[in-house]
Formats: sequence, structure tokens, C-alpha cells
Amino acid sequence: MSLRGCSILAFFFGFLVTVHGQYELSGSITDPQGMALPEAELYLQALDLFASTTTEGRFVLNSIPDGNYDLIVFAYGYQVREVNFSIEADKTLDLVLQPLGEQLSEVIVTQQRKQVFALKQLKKVEGTAIYAGKKSEV
Repeated sequence: MSLRGCSILAFFFGFLVTVHGQYELSGSITDPQGMALPEAELYLQALDLFASTTTEGRFVLNSIPDGNYDLIVFAYGYQVREVNFSIEADKTLDLVLQPLGEQLSEVIVTQQRKQVFALKQLKKVEGTAIYAGKKSEV
């Protein structure tokens, strides 16, 4: 075998070693009604990889070695979700994010104008300063 053949063979085996164990994580992120969440962000903490979803709520993370990972998913107005997963081949995750907020049974609004105004109003006399005056008519 010639030197050129050996170098091509070495390059080929080197390429296989670097490609082996590199997988792709893909999927979608939706809300509880099934609507896609555009611009949701994903963070794979162990590898320091970031990704954002498309307008259809789809995402792709490439070059992930096999193993166990924690994926953190967050979007504006939704609860942060942490997903633990293991990858040994290309994997698809479809995640649902819950909205922030609580459902209230009722809200009661009371008027406290006098109390609030009394707190904000200047005292008529404070120390040597007088803040009250008498109007005189001409």
C-alpha cells in the first residue's frame, strides 16, 4: 500500500472516530393548547449549547455525545422546565410549557382614598415651617 493510500485510510478512520457518538436532539415546544411557542430558548447545560425555536416551535441541537443530560427550556410568560434525558441515537423531544400565573376566583377592590391621602398630605405646621395658609378675597 502506498503512502497516499495509508494517509487516506488514516483520515477516514480519524473521521469515523470524531463522528461516532455525535447525535442530534430535535423536537417541538408547545403550550397546553398545542400552539407552537416561537422564540422559546433551550440550554444544554453540560455542553453549554443554546438553541431557539423557529416560528413553528421546532428546535435542533447538533453534535451531542451519548450520555445523560439536563435540558433547560424557557419562554417569556411560561414556567421554566428542566428535562433529564439520555441520548444514544438521534432523539426527538416534544415538550409542553405551562403558562405563568394563577386563576383567581374573584377580586375585591375597596376604596381607601382618605387613608392614602392622609398619608401623602403635608402637615399644616411642622417644626418652624407653616404649610397651611388662609386665602384672602380681594
